[in-house]
Amino acid sequence: MIAAEPTIALPGESLSELVWRLHPEMHRLLEGRAETDWAEADLASAHIGFTTERFVALPGLLSAADTALLGPYYRRLIAVGLMGWATDPVRLVINDDPVGRALLRQIRPTVQTIVGRPIRESYTFAAEYSGGVALRMHTDRIQCEYTISLFLDYTPLVPGARSPWSLDILSPGRPQPLRFHQARGEGILFKGRELVHGRMALPADERCLVLMLHYVDADFPEEQLDRC
Repeated sequence: MIAAEPTIALPGESLSELVWRLHPEMHRLLEGRAETDWAEADLASAHIGFTTERFVALPGLLSAADTALLGPYYRRLIAVGLMGWATDPVRLVINDDPVGRALLRQIRPTVQTIVGRPIRESYTFAAEYSGGVALRMHTDRIQCEYTISLFLDYTPLVPGARSPWSLDILSPGRPQPLRFHQARGEGILFKGRELVHGRMALPADERCLVLMLHYVDADFPEEQLDRC
């Protein structure tokens, strides 16, 4: 576990201002200029797949270079105490951090094309899981109509390898869960409120870092969009 360091925000400084000041390498992402290896030519087939199955894999959604920035960034947030402990399961989390929100905005047009209807941004959720933790099979809250699980890092994992800790999704008509072993920068887009999903126990002494990007339909009631 990373030892906590004192927070280093200036008096009255917001998290966005803190990240902008201390992480110049993230400026391009904060400005909505993240790079992708995702081919727009695949949007039509992704739309068909999502319409049929209610999930679709998005390999290379975030470029290898940008994905490599996010692991150290979130672990820095852990080190300075800006990611806190959550339960069920136990993990370190942060909602709506500025980089996550920037990615949520930038990726929205791609998600909207794939789902085939107007959508709006809901919230982001970054989490680092430690050995022994399992994510019980579940469906999501109403603010998570469309979810991207973006795989950022796993320790230990050699470059170019896929995560051994799969995201498992139950699809109607299939007797067994589909197990997605993601590469760094790969996203899985799925209907989180409808499809049961989860993860088996993470092996001891291993860690996994993911970023969840949540969207809702464009007519989702504003008063229920609690950003949490």
